[in-house]
Amino acid sequence: MVRDAHLPAPSIKTPQELVEMLKRSVTEFNKWRQSNPDVIITMQGVDFQNCTLTNADLHDARLENANFYLANLNGANLAGAKLDNAKFSHASLLNITVDALNRDVISSQIMFRYYQEKASKCDEDYYLKMRGGNCRCHQDCRETKWLYEYYRMKTSWR
Repeated sequence: MVRDAHLPAPSIKTPQELVEMLKRSVTEFNKWRQSNPDVIITMQGVDFQNCTLTNADLHDARLENANFYLANLNGANLAGAKLDNAKFSHASLLNITVDALNRDVISSQIMFRYYQEKASKCDEDYYLKMRGGNCRCHQDCRETKWLYEYYRMKTSWR
């Protein structure tokens, strides 16, 4: 079926079409979002690894279990978005807009990953220090281990 070029494109998109549009062009996605403000964006479990989503308007979107590993979300609007179990490891998050709950979810994940990496790097030295040896990689591996456990528990509460 050929669509008349003078008719507007259909505004209702499937979740897969929205994901493809967002990955292809944030500008196009944001324009569509402005003209369809009542549509609930559902992108649960989507893999946005290495995607550039700078200034993406994802407010109130359903993004549970989404993977934003190494994604560029600078300037994105995540206010009110559902981010349960979303992964933000190594994502660029400069100047994002979030509400208090999402800020806690994102910062807990980031801090967990940071201390997880730091703790894994100092495992050997941590045990040397606990036996009276000198720690070669961190001033206080005990604090690193404690913070790792704290953020691990905090991220598992969600």
